Amino acid sequence: MKRRADLFQLIRAMSRSEKRYFTLDAQKSGRKTARYLALFQAINDMETYDEAALRQHFPRHLSTDKNYLYEAILRSMRDYRSANSHAARIKELMLDARYLYERGLYEQSEERLGVAKELAQEMGDHLSILEINKEEGKIAFELKRKNYKQVIDRLIEARNRELELLAEEFFYLDQCYHLMYKVIQNVEIKDVAAQRQFKEEFAIENAPKPDSVQGERRYYQASAMYYQLIGDFENVFSFYAQVLDWWDNHPRYKDDEFPRFVIDLSNFLHASFTRGEYKYVAALLERLENENPVNFYDQAILFQKTTIYKLIYYINTGQAPKIEKLEEQIEKDLLRYSVNPASTIAIACNLAMGLFVSERFEKCAGWCEKIIKNHLNLPPRVNIQKSIHLLNLIALFEVGDIEKLDNQFRASHRFLLSVKDTQSSDYEMDIFNFIRKTVNAPVGNLPQLLRKFRAYLAGLEVNLLFGLDELMIRWIDSKLEKKSLSEIFTRRHQVKE
Repeated sequence: MKRRADLFQLIRAMSRSEKRYFTLDAQKSGRKTARYLALFQAINDMETYDEAALRQHFPRHLSTDKNYLYEAILRSMRDYRSANSHAARIKELMLDARYLYERGLYEQSEERLGVAKELAQEMGDHLSILEINKEEGKIAFELKRKNYKQVIDRLIEARNRELELLAEEFFYLDQCYHLMYKVIQNVEIKDVAAQRQFKEEFAIENAPKPDSVQGERRYYQASAMYYQLIGDFENVFSFYAQVLDWWDNHPRYKDDEFPRFVIDLSNFLHASFTRGEYKYVAALLERLENENPVNFYDQAILFQKTTIYKLIYYINTGQAPKIEKLEEQIEKDLLRYSVNPASTIAIACNLAMGLFVSERFEKCAGWCEKIIKNHLNLPPRVNIQKSIHLLNLIALFEVGDIEKLDNQFRASHRFLLSVKDTQSSDYEMDIFNFIRKTVNAPVGNLPQLLRKFRAYLAGLEVNLLFGLDELMIRWIDSKLEKKSLSEIFTRRHQVKE
């Protein structure tokens, strides 16, 4: 039984082109005035799901219509995706073969299975190959050709080999799951005894490269995470590079699973940023930019990941002009693509940070205001709001709008106090007070106060979201050294290299 909001969530997850396809598909079917199409439009117009409002417009059979619409959308999306999906093509060929078999057209069925098997082998789809193997056995039994025994023996041998490959693939998939859990938990295995135990548990170092197509990719992924956990980053980068080579060697799978490719490349980028290995970043970003997916959803994924990592790269390397150039395109693409809330907030926050580094403080304050006042229609995230409130205060201080800054100090103070009881905010309130003292300090006292502020930030045991603590440290350095923020970040980047 479906939950009440399932249909709403499905419609919200659809891209604009998918919604357009479904609407045209329904209209071509002669059901333009059907209740379910009107229901689709009504739910699509909702910002949040409201069952009571729907019942006012659809007082009869709402549950039935919702179930019908849910299934109709999925049927339509199967058609929409099948034209560009190799995996869907395999399933269609197998359905064709089954129909032909049922009609006694065994040789025609065998031909369709042959085409499906060739594509499945290229995709490394061992489950489909096993299903095809089973259907081939049924046809061999019906035809009973002279070489029947040889055919059956070959099929049995091939099936056993596919089972081995499938087991190999699942073994490395399981390794990835377990290793990813440790990575997410920020586990660091530095102790010699712990490393010995870890190496015995996963046995990655001496494992042979798998023969299965998907197993090979999972082996590279697992190896990268394994070496990340023990701190061997030379091997981390080597195995992430092999993951990307794997995608290049399997273009059809890349077409079908483009978001997975983007995630793998993003993992490489994340590892590079974590270690400050910027020599990899420019080439990886260029590689992302050169991708040209046809699917609208894939384009949206590419925009999200490319934009976030570009901003982080430009911020950390002090490339202010590129940040400014990127802002206009970000505004357009946030409207164009149905970007998920997590990515939207990541893009908006990093853009605000980037504009701060570019010393476009008024624009920075504008994006902070969008986030604070939720002009982006995002679910509330208190921890993000706290960081953006603090960034906004410094940006407004730099703008020099005293009246607006005073108003914002009062608003930010009320906000920080309102969340203090539910979430620990001591250090945010300390930073707030430092900023207020900085704003009000006599010019002669400012350097000493800024040094105290810097020492406090450097001694924090927690990292603020989006690297705000480090950003404020660089801002203080720029004040004390009378240099631009871009110069400070560029110098820091050169030191790291």
